[in-house]
Amino acid sequence: MPVSHHANLLRLDTTDHRLMAEPRPRKLRVARFGKAGACVSSLASLALVFVVMLLVGCASQPYGDSSGGPSISASSAGDASPRRRASRQQQGEARAQESRQRRQNSDILLELGRRYYERGEYELALERLNSALTVDPRSASAHSMLAILYETINSPERAGEHYRRSVQYAPETGDVLNNYGNWLCRQGRFDEAQAHFRRALADPFYRTPDDAAANAGNCALAAGDVAGAEAYFAGVLQSQPTYMPALLGMADVAFHKQEYMRARAFMQRAEALGPLGENALRTAVRIEEQLGDSRSAAAYRAQLQQ
Repeated sequence: MPVSHHANLLRLDTTDHRLMAEPRPRKLRVARFGKAGACVSSLASLALVFVVMLLVGCASQPYGDSSGGPSISASSAGDASPRRRASRQQQGEARAQESRQRRQNSDILLELGRRYYERGEYELALERLNSALTVDPRSASAHSMLAILYETINSPERAGEHYRRSVQYAPETGDVLNNYGNWLCRQGRFDEAQAHFRRALADPFYRTPDDAAANAGNCALAAGDVAGAEAYFAGVLQSQPTYMPALLGMADVAFHKQEYMRARAFMQRAEALGPLGENALRTAVRIEEQLGDSRSAAAYRAQLQQ
């Protein structure tokens, strides 16, 4: 992986985010009615039975609900419902803002961890990546990067655990599926690996699908499927003729097919793009030996010893 030389440390805002305080309940004004005795006529000449009838009529006037509690007018009840909806909306927006802030902080820590990893500072990378998961435990990218780190420092069980969690939290994300597919292939689980590569390639938002296709080709070659590997590499080179991993993959395919001149051609095309890695140099040595070119084979061996 290329090493970044611009790892400016970013400062996180550690201020705790509090949810909005629960609004105080509003007091409801209750309409009060006059005493029942106010309904009694002041005319002394009225008969007693008429007075009783008036008292009964006053008592039947609505004062509250059937439970004796205060009644709420229809207009008041209508106003309360929008207020509750507005309160729920505000609380939802506050939670969404808190979630966005949490993800942002986690992404900053993830990027710091990635940069430390690329520099080979694995202890610092581990610290930042664990902090990223503390902030956002469901970060698939942080789990995936932690898995790569644990695999690098020879902790396969922890690597496998974080690879699985990354796919659990992002089951349709191309780079996460590609990383897990690579790990499965290195474990010799070729069929499962190919299934995850295909899922990665199905992600329409995956920015580097050629990575997954080239990895699928290498995995097919490791499983002995030369034809499948060639199909993957050729497909990549149709859209990216200078994609170095696919050129090296085609050199391997041609070597397996004993097409040594063709293998040399692909190796030379890859070498023109940049320095060859250790595995590519070993393949180049074998190709030149098969072609009987001892001088070129010796030159590649010299590069291996540097």
